[in-house]
Amino acid sequence: MNNLINKIFGFIRNESLSISPKTKPLAAVQIGEKWGYIDTTGKIVVQPQFDCAYAFNESGLALVENDGKIGWIDCSGKFIIEPRYIAVRDVYDKPWDFSFDLAPVGFGSISDCKYGYIDTSGKIVIKPLFNEARGFADNGLAAVNVGDGRNDKWGYIDTTGNFVIQPQFEWADDFQYGIARVEVEDKWGFINASGKFVCEPQFDNAEYFVKDGLAPVNIGGKWGYVDTAGKIVVEPQFYSVDDFCYGFARVILADEGHKCGYIDTSGKMVINPLFEEAVCFRGNGLAPIKMESDGKWGFIDKTGKIIVEPQFDDIGFEGNGLTPVKVGEKWGYMDDTGHLRISPQFDSASYFNESGLAPVMFGDYEHRKWGYIDTTGKIVVEPQFEEADYFI
Repeated sequence: MNNLINKIFGFIRNESLSISPKTKPLAAVQIGEKWGYIDTTGKIVVQPQFDCAYAFNESGLALVENDGKIGWIDCSGKFIIEPRYIAVRDVYDKPWDFSFDLAPVGFGSISDCKYGYIDTSGKIVIKPLFNEARGFADNGLAAVNVGDGRNDKWGYIDTTGNFVIQPQFEWADDFQYGIARVEVEDKWGFINASGKFVCEPQFDNAEYFVKDGLAPVNIGGKWGYVDTAGKIVVEPQFYSVDDFCYGFARVILADEGHKCGYIDTSGKMVINPLFEEAVCFRGNGLAPIKMESDGKWGFIDKTGKIIVEPQFDDIGFEGNGLTPVKVGEKWGYMDDTGHLRISPQFDSASYFNESGLAPVMFGDYEHRKWGYIDTTGKIVVEPQFEEADYFI
């Protein structure tokens, strides 16, 4: 272990490099086999040269990968932190970026790796002493794993690297809204930031708390909800559940029909289970639902009234008042009243983010080309990329 750390400190240079400030939105795009970055006019500002590339963060740096190692560049494409680290990936298989100006990274090789934390200059701030490590949550705590491989345990450190919650859990997840789910002897419970159990390990499975103050829990194969005091507020009774969103949660009944409906935070069924499929409510006050009779998607409001008649073959995420919808084999966009604002013409379509631009695709997957449109449907960046991320 000491040899590994000595090697690490031997090749890390803690020089302070000047970062070119990012003054306009940039998007990661793939041309051929390599990724680079463009501006909103489609001009290439960082030449395609990376095996993979991700969005710029609040520090003005973008995480990139080359030859299985990650580093960070500024908006000119200059490496601020050379690609020499093994990535720590989240549940979506995306490498952890900086939080609290610290990023978890792996040192050494895949077969002989320890994890620590670097700052935005590449300086090692927390030594690589962990078997696994994750990013810092909003409360400044990060889950880490230590042990000899036979009796590994998870605990939580602060941004100085000191243990705030001693390693004691078989598994530990990130804090959300001040609470984290942990596993003890094959049962799941929840702790607060001091490590005290707010809900003793008693569940066969559990999910995160959300801002409504409720978390899905599973007992005996059925799902219900628990509050932050550890009280079960919705008895486990459903085949499947979603997080609460805008005061409602989609649930699937445990009977043979597996119909979808919606409950409120008291567990009351407020929209009857009539749907073959359903998705959580969105910021526009609508929820996508799919009818068994024709297999088409439509939208309901919070009273359960159908606002947009089922007519779409698929739907995407809403953004800037527009939702991608599929009609036949093509995608277009509808507004919050259900009117098609951009006619179906794309072979794939993503949502609009704050930039006011959305990536759209032409052609089948093998011959795909991605470009960007504005909210009127006008192509502002011609389709030319194998993949295209959002402007940030």
